[in-house]
Amino acid sequence: MESFQPPILPCFRADLARVKKVLASHPSDGRTALARQLCEAFGFYTATGALRTSSCLQALTVLEGEGKIKLPPSTHRPDCPNARLLSEPVPAPTGVPNRIRALKGLQVERVRTREALAIWNMLMAKEHPQRVTKFAGFQKKYLFQSDHGYLGGIGFAAPALYLAAREAWIGWTPEQRDKYRAHVMGLNRFLMRPGVQCKNLASHLLSRSLRQMKTDMYEDDGVEIWAVETFVDPSYSGTCFTAAGFHWVGQTQGRGRHAPTNACTRSKKAIFVYEFSSGWRTQLGLPAAPIYPILELGAGLDADQWAGQEFGAADLGHKA
Repeated sequence: MESFQPPILPCFRADLARVKKVLASHPSDGRTALARQLCEAFGFYTATGALRTSSCLQALTVLEGEGKIKLPPSTHRPDCPNARLLSEPVPAPTGVPNRIRALKGLQVERVRTREALAIWNMLMAKEHPQRVTKFAGFQKKYLFQSDHGYLGGIGFAAPALYLAAREAWIGWTPEQRDKYRAHVMGLNRFLMRPGVQCKNLASHLLSRSLRQMKTDMYEDDGVEIWAVETFVDPSYSGTCFTAAGFHWVGQTQGRGRHAPTNACTRSKKAIFVYEFSSGWRTQLGLPAAPIYPILELGAGLDADQWAGQEFGAADLGHKA
């Protein structure tokens, strides 16, 4: 089975009558069951043969918001789409040293169990500026575990449907974008917990997480990831992403993923992209991308500069 999977939302919009027919034929089903029915009807499967239920649910939610379909009531709590949370906040880490070598038991732990998901959700819901949300498409979540406690977490999901700066940087056509967008992942959440001030830790964990996600995506879903995109709010500098090998490629328009109009309703964010290698461009017949300056190892990490360099772009959960 080919790794490319067509985007669901455009398919539903192009055949809305068929979507409505499937929904009407299962009046007693909940949202998840309806998503499964639609995936089977339209042939939406992952590279490993699983139904693309999560992406389908996201597309259905967008169509309902546009007033084109009517869905049964959601069973998710309105304050947190990923409703699985802990009953108490995650304990703060203790005794965290200021250098990586002194950290004990540092791990990038894949979120696989309900307990781990509840911890990840709680960290994001309580400590990340953008809180916790339901991710679209393929997704991978990780916790930063150590003997000192949980230091933070990271989450990857589907990339933006369209980004003018990204498209210009890659140089692909709209047809190539729709066909190959599954090979790009979005870094949607990155949290280093308040009080964790360990030199080089943020970029170190970013690099480890990127490698782990790429491996997991190929082994679990049969998808080879070529690049990762992320957005940095103007209140952060973006230097820890640069230290991990990301390149600045432009700025968002401030509209959001499924904005119904062209109005700028959100802050304009810097767009950073990470390439695992440049060889993927040859598969698209594209020239090499412009080379952006990246920091030399250790640059700016001396004396009083290392904290701003290392954590300047991380969504640390506070802005003290």
